[in-house]
Amino acid sequence: MKKVLVIACIAAVALQAAASPLSRIYSADDELYRHIELLSIAAGIVPPSSASPWSGYELAMHLERIDHRALTQQGRSLYEASTDALHLWNKPYPHKARISLTPEIYLNVNGHEQMTYRDWGYDVSYRRPFAYLEAEAVLGERFYSVFSAEARKEVKHMLPDPGEQNLGFGSFSSNIVFSPEYVEYAFPYKAFAGTATDSLTFLAGRDTLSWGRGNTGNLFIGDHAPYHDFISFRAYGDVISYRFLTMQFDELDKLGRSREFHISEQNLRLFVAHRLEAQLSPRLSAAVTEGALFYTSRLDLRLVSPVMLMHNFMNYDELKNFFHFDIDYILAPGLLAYGQFFLDQYQLPVEVEKYREGDILPNAFGLLGGIQLAKPAGAGYITGYAEAVLTSTYLYLRRNIGEDDDINTKHYTTDHWNLDLVQGTNIGGVRGTSFLGYRWGPDSVFTAVQIGYEVPRRFSIHGEVLFGIQGEQGLLVEGKTQLVPTGKEHLNQIFPSGTVEYRLTGGVSGELNLRGVPAVLYGKVHAVNRWFVRENQREHVLDLQVSAGAQVSLHVF
Repeated sequence: MKKVLVIACIAAVALQAAASPLSRIYSADDELYRHIELLSIAAGIVPPSSASPWSGYELAMHLERIDHRALTQQGRSLYEASTDALHLWNKPYPHKARISLTPEIYLNVNGHEQMTYRDWGYDVSYRRPFAYLEAEAVLGERFYSVFSAEARKEVKHMLPDPGEQNLGFGSFSSNIVFSPEYVEYAFPYKAFAGTATDSLTFLAGRDTLSWGRGNTGNLFIGDHAPYHDFISFRAYGDVISYRFLTMQFDELDKLGRSREFHISEQNLRLFVAHRLEAQLSPRLSAAVTEGALFYTSRLDLRLVSPVMLMHNFMNYDELKNFFHFDIDYILAPGLLAYGQFFLDQYQLPVEVEKYREGDILPNAFGLLGGIQLAKPAGAGYITGYAEAVLTSTYLYLRRNIGEDDDINTKHYTTDHWNLDLVQGTNIGGVRGTSFLGYRWGPDSVFTAVQIGYEVPRRFSIHGEVLFGIQGEQGLLVEGKTQLVPTGKEHLNQIFPSGTVEYRLTGGVSGELNLRGVPAVLYGKVHAVNRWFVRENQREHVLDLQVSAGAQVSLHVF
């Protein structure tokens, strides 16, 4: 028996000794990816794939493409720090755990009844939890696992007004929570495991994903959702890479919220996508994604076929197909152009001729384009972006309602409330419901400009302006309309429909890393101006908002 124990201990030690730090997985909000993206643009090469998450092997492979000798002094310093961070876990048993406390306060001056939670310049979706614990480790040679827990105040308690719409306006509030009854208990929001090699990655679990380089959001998968439950496989090389992703979504009620989670009673809303990426030159990369959201009562293995053209299953009543195209191009060192095209629904001319006029579904698509700046200056970088987005009137929605068009009288399992690419989580409330893609939803036109200066790992300051036009289509929970009409008059409806609302937001934000102390101070000031016309009456609302926070982190082991 002793011999068996000795052999087992020796084997365990030997296994751990071979653990690779590059097997660590980096999420969409990891600072290291942001630094590598900054270095790439400044050096004049396209950044790594914009589809998270990434393995350390992928990021290390990309760093090797950057000629660090041609970088400025601050660029070389950031390059070396990024390389060191990738190999930081180069020890027999790579593991880490940290605890963070992040109190935040929010103040605004206008309590107008037309102001909603969506009008905060510091979006509710991106606010940080009061307390956060994260533990991660590389087990064996290449198996990575991470788990998190947090004390996050529920939105309805974070902001004094408990209503679904008018949250916290004209008041002082915070994210500080001590009472268990006010905590959001759907965590962990980051808990996944998998294995990574120098050419393959396989992951399963929960994390917030992001596919696309958009700064105001992405058309396909945005990072504004609390989490995504997923299984992902990725194969990558120097030029071509392939990614397979599947996610399961909860069924929705008529407001787009998650129904109670009962596995035996729920039908499947199964999301499947595969993405082919190519770095066509050091300055140009492109990616094509195809997939579908299936509505079914059982799992069919054909639905998760990794290289099938999902559209050609021809089961149109049970799914919604989509297509997505990404492109990144370096215009000059320090200046990146990027674009996205998302196709949700398109009628070919032969289909328009074949269908009865009353059965023709409207076309639905989205366009996003922008330029991103990263120019070395002094000890840091001048950074910024300019971006424009168009989401057509019926993007992310679906038509499956009876002739009476009454969403309150139809049964959910047959009509899906006219919703499609919508994620409802068991968090509930305003934080638990969102479009999978662009966070402002369909029926919108947005433009945004940001300019700033940052010294990585030291401080940053940014100024931004966002202007948006929104029509009536969207989520009921956000006060919008969820109806998808048919007929030729709606076939190519593109620009915002119905009662149009306008939004102009200007803001300044800053962040300071304290030297010698594991702490960060940050703050945001926004002026939000909204105006709209309803029934020939003009309304105008102006609000001034201040948000501030401090984060203190402690590495436990």
